[in-house]
Amino acid sequence: MVVTLWSFLKSYFLTQEKPEKAGYVFNTAHYFLYGLTVYKKKTRLAIPMEFILLLSSVVMFSSILQSLLDFWKTKWIELLCIYITLVTPILCSLTVILHRERIRAVSEQVDRWWNYPLLDKETKKMKTLAAVTMDRFNRYYFSAMYVAAAICGVLPFQQNNLSAEKMKPMDKLIFPMWTPFSIDGSWGFFAASLLQVLAIWFAYFSFGRLFSYFMSLSFTISNQMKLIGRACQTRLRRVEIMMKDLDITDNRSLDQLYIEMMMKDINCCIIHYQILYGHLKEIRRAFSLITNLTYHAGMWAMCLFGVSFVKVSSILKIIIIILYENIITY
Repeated sequence: MVVTLWSFLKSYFLTQEKPEKAGYVFNTAHYFLYGLTVYKKKTRLAIPMEFILLLSSVVMFSSILQSLLDFWKTKWIELLCIYITLVTPILCSLTVILHRERIRAVSEQVDRWWNYPLLDKETKKMKTLAAVTMDRFNRYYFSAMYVAAAICGVLPFQQNNLSAEKMKPMDKLIFPMWTPFSIDGSWGFFAASLLQVLAIWFAYFSFGRLFSYFMSLSFTISNQMKLIGRACQTRLRRVEIMMKDLDITDNRSLDQLYIEMMMKDINCCIIHYQILYGHLKEIRRAFSLITNLTYHAGMWAMCLFGVSFVKVSSILKIIIIILYENIITY
């Protein structure tokens, strides 16, 4: 029984081993595909995406339930930002769970750079440049995320110390949340705050891992697009060099052979472009739920926050000024 439980926990909280010759895009995807892992660390310990989905969903619905219970006292516009944050790890983890194999397959294929004749040096240079640039970006990006997560982690406890003693424990939390246990005591408040901090941390790092993957994928594909352009620009010169190295043994004329090699090189560029375009379509299908919902939710949040900052008197003044200017114009 103990051995079976240990085997289950080991398979659940340990991510799969990476292939020895994995490319940079697949390495970036590996940090979230089978669970969130620490960037640039060799440890296989990971937080499963299923666990992130479960905890984030529980915190999200608990917060909504508490807001509905205190419907008239709830500041809904302020809570909208919290809800967008809480729904982020839910969407990210759900997308990864549903499209895990598709993301893995696309990542492995994007790392397979096309080999054009006589362009080996340029291909290697572009491949190295893409990996070095994204490694530098990810290093600074995740450092900033760790700082933001650390600040978020101490926020509720600092707020608890600075708040007045008469303040309700529910008001000391980062956001209102229903709990099956009392939060009047220190342990109850600590447990509720820990759940909220974990939910926000999961939002930070799940979206951060996906954003890092998007950047790595887009930068790699853009460099491969440059490689296609470079192949088109150097086609005449490369075909002429390859013609000199050919040992012609059949009866085909040089012009016919030249045309065949040109058509073959053009077809390679077209096929390469179609393959990259197919990869982008697969990624768009996988992440369409996240991009659409976060975009529309963000636009609604910006509009509501803008309305909340404008008082009714200010709106009346703006309307009077507009009417006055129109009257003068006419």
